[in-house]
Amino acid sequence: MLKALNKQLNSFKHEDFTYLKIGTWNLTFEKSLPEYDGIILSSTNDSEIEKTILAIRTHENPTIYLAPIYFLSKTANGLIIHTEGVFNEHKSNEITRSINEKVARITGGQNTAHKSLEIKLMNYLYTRDGKLTPQKNRLILSGYSYPFVDCYYKGEDFEKYKLFKQCIKNEWLTDALEDRVQLCVQCYDSYMIYKETCPKCQSINIQAHDIVHHFPCAHIAPIKQFKKEDEDEMTCPKCDKLLRHIGIDYDKPSVVFSCKNCDNNFQHAEVISECHTCSHQNKLEDLVEVDIKAYKISMNGIMKVEHGTTVINEENSVSDRMKIFEQLVMQEQSRTFIAANSSFVVEIDIQSKLFKILNASFLNQFWKDINDITKNYVSNPIYSCRKEETIYLLMIDKEELAVSNLIEKLRYNLSILLEDNLGSDVTLVIKSQNVNES
Repeated sequence: MLKALNKQLNSFKHEDFTYLKIGTWNLTFEKSLPEYDGIILSSTNDSEIEKTILAIRTHENPTIYLAPIYFLSKTANGLIIHTEGVFNEHKSNEITRSINEKVARITGGQNTAHKSLEIKLMNYLYTRDGKLTPQKNRLILSGYSYPFVDCYYKGEDFEKYKLFKQCIKNEWLTDALEDRVQLCVQCYDSYMIYKETCPKCQSINIQAHDIVHHFPCAHIAPIKQFKKEDEDEMTCPKCDKLLRHIGIDYDKPSVVFSCKNCDNNFQHAEVISECHTCSHQNKLEDLVEVDIKAYKISMNGIMKVEHGTTVINEENSVSDRMKIFEQLVMQEQSRTFIAANSSFVVEIDIQSKLFKILNASFLNQFWKDINDITKNYVSNPIYSCRKEETIYLLMIDKEELAVSNLIEKLRYNLSILLEDNLGSDVTLVIKSQNVNES
């Protein structure tokens, strides 16, 4: 089939990969796209490029909306953030291979349609580097654009922050503050012009005057009262003495404003923020404040992509729970290796001869009590698993010293529980290992 399509479509083969070169978007491409490893944009027309990228990224089929996209040559097109960049003969094939291998691991199969934008975003982050970093963009109302996401919110920029909020609520993303912007209350644009105005008539035709404090006679007045016309020297209007040295004869403790429009005198000008787009005059306290954050897919998000769930139920078998836990450890190995962070697997081994003779009801309650203690040391229940008398905990993004301190607290709390329930006939061994050293 691919050979037949190659006669009709402009394909490009590089080593073991075949790319579809697209100049002008055509709906017939939808059927052929899954046959290709990636897409190369050959057009130099911004309108055609935008049409192609939006058609691909907003599709419902994962093999299409997650497809690797490259520009044929260096470009200043702002849409490049929604792609893998410019095609590079040395690097692009490895990027393509990595993306397509991850697409194949998405739960539900490659042909499953995904209509939920939250799910589509998780899939996109999972198949890339797991990060969503804001990019400054003057053409975007909030002043920042996001890869992939902005393909869905053209003209409705403010709505994307609701998407991020929902994903955080689902615990699929973690966030870090990058910037904070104020938006027009009427049109949500960040392009503002700040002006000092008269609080009485709102005119910008105001002038600031220094206030002069004359030390010898304690006279305080605007500087214009100390200056005579066409003279640079200052003379006190109260005692008629010459003011020579600032800091010795006088100082300037403040300023006062005068309005040339209504003759109003005032100490503090009123600052307004005029929207450059809709000209609305915003009071500073009314501006819509938005936190601009960078996002990363969480372990919950990864679980959602790979398994369709973020929860491990008690009904799951021990082997299922161990399998999921091992997959999480493998994910942490890859993530921490790239991000240069550290995560640790903590192994808690509890041994006692009494386990063989104690009744099931007591043991169930005993392990429940153990679980109540250990869950305080991991950020999510999916990071904990028990096999027979050994408990495994995954502690993510922790320094070795912090893990050692947590282990000592854990040892102390568990020892009290074990002594109360099993007496001295028990052995507790706790050890940890960096996931990238296992």
